[in-house]
Amino acid sequence: MKFLKSFFTVTFLCAGLMLTQQSCDDCNNVDCQNGGTCDAGDCSCPTGFTGDECETDLCASVTCLNGGVTAPIATDCGCDCSAATGYEGDDCNTEMRAKFIGTYTVAESCGANSATFAVTNTNSASDITRILMSDFADVFNSPVVITVDGNNLTIPDQEPDGDGFRLTGTGTTTDNGSTFNLSYTVNNTNNNTTFNCTAVFTKQ
Repeated sequence: MKFLKSFFTVTFLCAGLMLTQQSCDDCNNVDCQNGGTCDAGDCSCPTGFTGDECETDLCASVTCLNGGVTAPIATDCGCDCSAATGYEGDDCNTEMRAKFIGTYTVAESCGANSATFAVTNTNSASDITRILMSDFADVFNSPVVITVDGNNLTIPDQEPDGDGFRLTGTGTTTDNGSTFNLSYTVNNTNNNTTFNCTAVFTKQ
């Protein structure tokens, strides 16, 4: 019995050594590149690389413009446009404000009062993140400056006509600029009256 126990112990030890040796031998001739690691003869590749030996850089053929940088994602590579001020899209070459350019029909509500009118948005020549809206609220003679950040709009505090009527607001689009909403406040500093308004803008 003691002999059999020793026999089986030696046998199992030898089998374990053989399996370990086999596992090591599987990776002896495998060269995993770009930070890949070998497991049982196969390369496990880091994000952004593929191939039998992780030799293919998925971002090598991707070009990001205007300050955008490549961003590997699982088995693909795209562009991160967070540093490409004013730009978005697959290659960071589409101006964020482009979707808001054009003429819109506006349905406005200011408390109990409502109105319908048209505005036209054009590009600001001085800032790629801004558009200029003419005929805003069918009241202001000078264009209103609006800042664009992705799908979000901000009306920074301003006095378009220099007549004591100040304006601030925010808005957003959910359909790439075909329509957008704005909530804004008009403050008449001449008599300290305030008007809170909302409006829906629909592209013509």
